[in-house]
Amino acid sequence: MRVLGIDPGLTGSGFGCVENRGRAYYKLYADTAAPPAGLPLPERLAAIRNFTLEVLEALKPESVAVEMLFSHAGHPKTALQMAQARGVILEACAAAGASVVEYAPRRVKQAVVGAGGASKDQVARMVARHLNLKEAPANQHEADALALALCAHFVSARQNDKR
Repeated sequence: MRVLGIDPGLTGSGFGCVENRGRAYYKLYADTAAPPAGLPLPERLAAIRNFTLEVLEALKPESVAVEMLFSHAGHPKTALQMAQARGVILEACAAAGASVVEYAPRRVKQAVVGAGGASKDQVARMVARHLNLKEAPANQHEADALALALCAHFVSARQNDKR
């Protein structure tokens, strides 16, 4: 199964594709959509949408795992920006006919690290371990996207084991 994980963000949206073969997981792709900050908001959102559509067309994943909106009372602007990026990503997935699953950040950390309160560094290191990479992804957006894809794989495997 091929899963594309997407970590939405207005300044940088991470994309990571993971495929499993048996019980092994392989990184097929990782990149970040980072439109220039100087672009007007509508153009930045259009760039994220177009990037999403291009990745979906190129990779043809069976499923797309997108991070749910996370908001912190102290950072409402960040939540609004993420929501805008998330909206165009979800719309692009719908336009491409992609099957979408959504996970909360704590759920992803629990699945990948074993602790819902894990740090970003711990998540990146465990992503490298699960994917048998020589080092953790340096780009945090891509590490988070790969973690989302792994979480979807792990959840799917558990559901299949219960059948």
